[in-house]
Amino acid sequence: MNIHDHYRTEMWDGHLEYGRFKGSKWFAIGGYKHPLFKAITREIEWLYGQNKYNIRDYTIYVCGGLLEGWVSWDVDMVLVGKRNSDAFEILSALKEIGFRYRVYIDANLQETAEGVLMNCGGMKDYDGRELTIAAYEISNRFVKDGDVSVYDWPLGDYMLHERE
Repeated sequence: MNIHDHYRTEMWDGHLEYGRFKGSKWFAIGGYKHPLFKAITREIEWLYGQNKYNIRDYTIYVCGGLLEGWVSWDVDMVLVGKRNSDAFEILSALKEIGFRYRVYIDANLQETAEGVLMNCGGMKDYDGRELTIAAYEISNRFVKDGDVSVYDWPLGDYMLHERE
């Protein structure tokens, strides 16, 4: 019997840094019904309601482990829309929300939803062609308990790093 326990919570006493954000003592959550994820989505809904950073011009997809039947140490989000200063501000707002709630939000920008939709249930329709998908992040530096990772992602327009 496979029971998805959305309310399961685990804690990690570690320290993370991403760009200008720093935080310790993190939560892993069991699914999208978890109260912490509900609080995060309320904050994002507020951004949409206020149209902060023209967020209504974008779509946010949640994918990854949060949708699977295990406890996830991050919430994977893909912001789909134009690469510009608004995208930088939205990604920054998503990171800030995650650091405030101590649930790591792994967010990037993609200009189309092609790769997102394939990875979120569309594999059965995949025709085997190679996809080249550019993804952008607000930082190329990630620190986990003092272990520093600096990725060789070039800094492009609008202070966004292009992931390869």
